[in-house]
Amino acid sequence: MTPEKETSLTPTASSTTTEGVVSPKVCMPPYSEVVDECTKLICVSGQLLLFNKSQSCPYDSSPPNCGLLGFAVQVNGDKCCPKWTCPCRCSVFPDLNVVTFDGNNVAIFKAASYVVTRLPNETISILVQECHSTDSTVIWNFTHLCLTALNITHEANEVLINRIQRHLYVNSRYAKPRFKKYGFEVLDTGNMYLIRSPAGLKIQWFHSTGMMVIETDTCTNKLSTMGLCGCCDGNPLNDLTLSNGTVVAETEDPAVFIDSWQVPNTTSYVPPATFCEVWVRDSEYVNNPCVALAAYVASCNRFNICIEWRSPHYCPFMCPENLQYQACLSACTAVSCPNQDFEYHVEQCSGLSEGFPDCASVELLTVDTNSTERCCPVYHCLCEPSRCSVMTCPVGMTVVSTVNPEQCCPSQTCECACEKITWPKCSLGESLQLDRTFLTDPANQCSCKQYQCVRDAVCIDGERGVMRPGQTLMEHTALGVCYTTRCTRTLDPDTGFYRIQASSTNCTAQCQPNQVYVPPKDQSACCGLCKNVSCVQHSDNGSLTLYKQPGKSWVSDCMRYDCADTQSGPVLVSYSYSCPPFNETECMKVNIVSCDGKCPSASIYNYNINTYARFCKCCREMGLQRRSVQLYCSGNSSWVSYSIQEPTDCSCQWS
Repeated sequence: MTPEKETSLTPTASSTTTEGVVSPKVCMPPYSEVVDECTKLICVSGQLLLFNKSQSCPYDSSPPNCGLLGFAVQVNGDKCCPKWTCPCRCSVFPDLNVVTFDGNNVAIFKAASYVVTRLPNETISILVQECHSTDSTVIWNFTHLCLTALNITHEANEVLINRIQRHLYVNSRYAKPRFKKYGFEVLDTGNMYLIRSPAGLKIQWFHSTGMMVIETDTCTNKLSTMGLCGCCDGNPLNDLTLSNGTVVAETEDPAVFIDSWQVPNTTSYVPPATFCEVWVRDSEYVNNPCVALAAYVASCNRFNICIEWRSPHYCPFMCPENLQYQACLSACTAVSCPNQDFEYHVEQCSGLSEGFPDCASVELLTVDTNSTERCCPVYHCLCEPSRCSVMTCPVGMTVVSTVNPEQCCPSQTCECACEKITWPKCSLGESLQLDRTFLTDPANQCSCKQYQCVRDAVCIDGERGVMRPGQTLMEHTALGVCYTTRCTRTLDPDTGFYRIQASSTNCTAQCQPNQVYVPPKDQSACCGLCKNVSCVQHSDNGSLTLYKQPGKSWVSDCMRYDCADTQSGPVLVSYSYSCPPFNETECMKVNIVSCDGKCPSASIYNYNINTYARFCKCCREMGLQRRSVQLYCSGNSSWVSYSIQEPTDCSCQWS
């Protein structure tokens, strides 16, 4: 039973009040906050709650223990709620123990061919043979049996792999170790074979131990398999199913199951007597004895057994002119049609075949149309000039072809042709030089001259072209920026040319606000001059306070300033300035507030002191304020600011 899941929404965030009581954090829905890919905070009824998707899976999200089948595989893409299943995998171990798709175990105990997996349109069988060990090999089985060959048939195509010889055959033809056609994929990694069948089965077959692992392409797509690997349906009870559909019980001998999937007549080689029994029951063989014997000899050739049985008077083999029949040829040199899908080498071929060697070169072997109905048709060689090789001559020589009526391909020779050597087109910064190495090369039989492009000791600039070391270029823009480009004497290893050093200077940035930039008259100079157009005054805090045009004068803080016009432009001239003494008669009258009025005074006899007491009050100011007035000085016809004090109120006060 699946254990009961915990609740998926739990309070998480909290805050502490002044009394120390913990309360849930208040939030305003809708609100959510992602914690990780499986967890997030959700605002529910004003409280922030924790939601964990992994705790709400409808099934057990932990991977099961699959035993000998290996690790469990995930069948969905959900990381928070993964779903697992055991792989549909069958393993044939080095000791020939077979672990079926659903985990049962059987053992192969005799040499023969066995069907390990059968599908409606595909059959995979293995060949078990005696493998005598040497000092350098490992004994995996006390019976000295080992897995030597693998055969996969899909509809009309067949793939055969021999592990001992490391050979691959497709439809009885030798193929490259990397093959991909007809839905098959075969790759020899050097450590093992990796095989993919058209029906979706993947096979790993290790070279050193012979261990084989067969598994389906996807775990979700269960295949209706039969054979020694059992049924790929997740039910171990029906694994030991015979070829007729009967299931072997647990109490029965499993050898019945193994023998049921043994390929008939594979425990030994077919002797001639047995072949004759087959021959006499086949009318085609009886009526055509040459066909029957050719079939038997072909079976012997599969085991490298050579039988010379034809003669000029008994079942002769018709050969084209200039070719001679041979009873036993290497399979690769026997007569065959060209096939671009296969590449093979003579040393890699095995087995024998009768016939005659291939035609001479790159000619094409064709069948005489009048002999297609015969058991052994007549062949002849047809000339195809397009298949002739083309000679490659050294530089300075050209190919001269001579047609020979007795040969398919023309004779080719190399003759001198120095005039056909093309001169290279040099790039910017390169120059043509005579290739003296080629001139003295023994391969230059015609003593031809060849030129090559050599980099010059210069700098290359995409916009400015070629520059010599030490050369400097100045470029000025309308905005007053000076660009300097200089060719250094430092070699750039990446390009083979000298490096270019470039810099820029903003000449206008050197001018003051009361100046204008004047470009240089000499183009070899970088920056020009800054010319004054007005006078500027700097205050004590460093800020600019005043601009004046040439000819203007002014007084400030007892200083006189003149904006004088000079050859370099307006220049500010300053000197100290003192005002003359204050002269009221030379200044205009100023209205000043004053206090004026009558106040009481008396002299009264005081009996207490026996004398006169005198008192006196006068009109005086109650308060003062500072006032600034403008005074006009006639001496220099200027106005001067002058500060005075005047009363704000008047009253009679004691003197």
